[in-house]
Amino acid sequence: LKYGQILFLEEILQDQSNLVGSSVRTLGKLIEYNVTSCKGLIEHNNNFLMINTSFLDNFPFKFNSLYQFIGEIERNRDELQLNARVARNVDGLDLDLYDRSLRVMRTFLIDTAYTNQ
Repeated sequence: LKYGQILFLEEILQDQSNLVGSSVRTLGKLIEYNVTSCKGLIEHNNNFLMINTSFLDNFPFKFNSLYQFIGEIERNRDELQLNARVARNVDGLDLDLYDRSLRVMRTFLIDTAYTNQ
């Protein structure tokens, strides 16, 4: 099982064709959820992604809460969705700090890869 590459919703939506089948980790606020279909919609910075939670046992959904998901990207009909295998509530997470630290980590990893060549 491959690790989930940390991506913002915006990045997933911009690179849809290359990400289908990929394992990703992303976060967003749960704004819709259908218990019958086990599908929810998350939002972050005005970007939206459908989440399939059918692989999760008793997903404890709470509207307007912030969740982090790990799963695989799939195209279902004409809609992109994340088939979540892990979900956790991250209410209270400082999103500005999260965004900044992710960008710093990426810069570090690029610099490290460059110096190791």
